[in-house]
Amino acid sequence: QKSCKIEPIDVRIGNQVHKTKPISIEVKPASAAKDADFILTLESNKKEVFVGEPFEVTLLFKQKRSAEAVDSKFIAPVLKGFWIKEENKPKRHQEGNYTVTKITYIMAAQRTGTLNVEKAQMRIASRSNTRDSWGSWIPQIKWRSYFSNDLSINVKRLPASVDLVGDFKISATVD
Repeated sequence: QKSCKIEPIDVRIGNQVHKTKPISIEVKPASAAKDADFILTLESNKKEVFVGEPFEVTLLFKQKRSAEAVDSKFIAPVLKGFWIKEENKPKRHQEGNYTVTKITYIMAAQRTGTLNVEKAQMRIASRSNTRDSWGSWIPQIKWRSYFSNDLSINVKRLPASVDLVGDFKISATVD
């Protein structure tokens, strides 16, 4: 899921110790095709907030109507440094050729700095057919992982002598 380096390994042959070469593995973000069977995305209504200020993060999962899934497993995004104030129930609607499932989180940042909402993951099992050595079709289940984008939220310190953040309305009436 991320780039890494495999360090050299010692291999003893007789009385001599040989080392393997180090291997660097670079993982690039997957780019989803516009007409993919499954699309997972994260969106935020704000890119910059104050500590404690509520904001929304929306998770959208799009499944093409013609795509068949036998099973699925959702792995939620890592939300270190955030309070989850509310999570609504998944809502589904049709959008073109896709069935869209939408979950909205209302969150608040716990500390200042740039905080990241890590990628969410959806594992989808679908049927695939392969031929055996006799030429007969054998149905199989194949799992594939789909990842969302990640989000960066810039969190600012509250101004001096301010205790509350958010949107407020004040109204007054006179008798």
